[in-house]
Amino acid sequence: MVGEHEISGIGRFSHFGQRLDERDAAPRRAARRQRFGGGDSVELSAPEVATLGLLRQSVLVRTRELLELDEVPAHPRFHELTRANADAFLGRLWGEQAQLASARDGQWEAARTQRALHDAMTLGVEDTLGMLCEQDQLDEPSWRLLCDVLDAWARKVEHASGGST
Repeated sequence: MVGEHEISGIGRFSHFGQRLDERDAAPRRAARRQRFGGGDSVELSAPEVATLGLLRQSVLVRTRELLELDEVPAHPRFHELTRANADAFLGRLWGEQAQLASARDGQWEAARTQRALHDAMTLGVEDTLGMLCEQDQLDEPSWRLLCDVLDAWARKVEHASGGST
């Protein structure tokens, strides 16, 4: 439903991303600006490509942060940020997260690493929605695309947990 979308663990968002249960939006925006750098900008001329790029960047920043990685390990990156398929996009994003998580192999328990990856996705989605809303760039195609990716994420999480979410 375009008017409202429930994101497990995050909350409910109204049409085009306004969080229904959000409190203290200003401090969160200030923290995002500090974390992502106030001088950086994202070109949003191709909304769907920009939305996927921003989501990818946000999730990977949060992944590195939650995995407490000081350095970014060298690993291949995908550049095919097209609308092709939410499942394929999410699969590649999870692959990149797994590559980052491999830096914690043998250092952290698997459950801790998985929790960090899940939280990074959740926070990355929140960051993406917040940034798009702040820039008044969350249009209907971008909103539907985010919903498609979130639906794909929910299916993958359910499948990974054996159907018990």
